[in-house]
Amino acid sequence: MVDQNFWGDLVRKLRTEHRIAQRTLAAGVGMNRSTIRNIEDGKNRDIVRIEAVLVYFGYDLEALCQVNPNKRGKTDAPTLTASP
Repeated sequence: MVDQNFWGDLVRKLRTEHRIAQRTLAAGVGMNRSTIRNIEDGKNRDIVRIEAVLVYFGYDLEALCQVNPNKRGKTDAPTLTASP
């Protein structure tokens, strides 16, 4: 099953792996730093804003939302694959 704060954790992971400050990411996607912080903390789940961040890092939201059922009928968390 997908973690309750999957998208926030994903945004934080991408940002830290790319060594980008919240303020820098916010400027790159046209948001406030507090918006990025709230997304990462799971307080802002606005999918349009999350998608903007994913696109910034080269990921496609639609592809990330493709989940495969496992043997027990639950869904696996989306896997990360960059857009071409």
